[in-house]
Amino acid sequence: MRTSICLRLLIMAALWGTAGALNLHAASVQLAWDAPTNNTDGTVLTDLSGYKLHRGAASGNYTVVTDVGNVTTCTVYNLTEGQTYYFAAKSYNSLLIESTLSTEFVWTVPDITAPVMTPPAAQSLAAGTTGTAPMPNLVAGTVVTDNVSTVANIVVTQTPSAGTARGVGITPVTITARDQAGNSAQAIVQVTVVDQTAPAITPPAAQTLPAGSAGTTAIPNLLASTVVSDNVSAAANILLSQSPTAGTVRGLGLTPVTITARDQAGNSAQAIVQITITDQTAPVITAPAPVTVTAGSNDLASVTDFLASLAVSDNCTPKASLSLTQTPAAGALVGVGITSVTIKATDAAGNQSQVAVSLTVLKLNRAPVVSAGADSNIRLNQSATLSGVVSDDGLPAGATVAKTWTMVSVTGGAGTAVFADASSSATTATFTDVGTYVLRLTANDTLLSASDEVTVTVKPLSAPSKPTNLRIKAQ
Repeated sequence: MRTSICLRLLIMAALWGTAGALNLHAASVQLAWDAPTNNTDGTVLTDLSGYKLHRGAASGNYTVVTDVGNVTTCTVYNLTEGQTYYFAAKSYNSLLIESTLSTEFVWTVPDITAPVMTPPAAQSLAAGTTGTAPMPNLVAGTVVTDNVSTVANIVVTQTPSAGTARGVGITPVTITARDQAGNSAQAIVQVTVVDQTAPAITPPAAQTLPAGSAGTTAIPNLLASTVVSDNVSAAANILLSQSPTAGTVRGLGLTPVTITARDQAGNSAQAIVQITITDQTAPVITAPAPVTVTAGSNDLASVTDFLASLAVSDNCTPKASLSLTQTPAAGALVGVGITSVTIKATDAAGNQSQVAVSLTVLKLNRAPVVSAGADSNIRLNQSATLSGVVSDDGLPAGATVAKTWTMVSVTGGAGTAVFADASSSATTATFTDVGTYVLRLTANDTLLSASDEVTVTVKPLSAPSKPTNLRIKAQ
């Protein structure tokens, strides 16, 4: 008997063992084949009695043979995930005569088991200067195994990745292990970032304060000018204190004031500011109002005597005993511009105060300088180019110099001048008749004006020359 059998895979299902009944990573598969209908000699097969399924771990080497009876399916159990199996089937008749093996069917059991992972223990890290800490490399400390993939072929990752900065608090880091079949397992490691760094404190500089009338002075509020920062806590959340407190009265001498900064985690730092109290009250000067004067023709003016009516007082020295000076001195000559006059008052103890008052010297305004340009001669059908030039000293400040062309007179004709732009120093003019025209350019700076004149001679139009050598044209 010889028949042909086509072996095929119907269903594959993974079965997980319990209570030792099956292996932990055992799987099963259901195979099916087509029943033969003829004998090898071509006659009809009428006594088909059953089938034998052959199985092995290598091609053509079948170590397990199962008589499945007269059915065309067989479920094979206890197969190992990741293992490749080779199957072939035979049919037999009522005389137990067997066919040859069917075409070999090869099947690898899929790996559906996730890796086993042992992550490292939870960790506690100190925040750095930025208030964060980089996440550690937890992958390196993770132990993984798998039923199929070797350790070298298991991809282990973590989220957030190693080196990712995280702030104070608990960050759950998810570790994922994925085998070659795509099965994955996860574990979470808690990474706690804690603040262990004290605030940085920059106190104000040491201070020397004047004693009052009772020989004492109140300790100032040093916290307002104390600069603090912290790697985690915002400046607004850092608690500042000073001892002695602001407002505490202290006498002459040296008083150390301790400033303490404490962050939200309880870390603290201190700084000491030395406060020295001395007698250093200077006279009080009421600054005179600024003065404005106009320079003479030499662009100079005398400095005002500010001391004559100066308002000044002192807590100890009478005004008559105060030493008063001003620089530059009264009567000194200064140029155009703003001169700062320094007034100083010194009392009997050598305490000195000073104020500055502005003396503004204005430049003497001068009229604009005007040039109407050179005289010119033109024909009646031509335009005259007027190249006037106006310069000014810029005074009064902010004023605009107005420029105007006008016709002064005409001789030898009765025409008029027409200006292209009478408000521009450089322009053109046309004329309605022949003659000698006197034109004037005037410039006005709103206070002073100046002008200059130019002469334009307009000549009649000239006729062309007559033709010459009138003759019979040669043939």
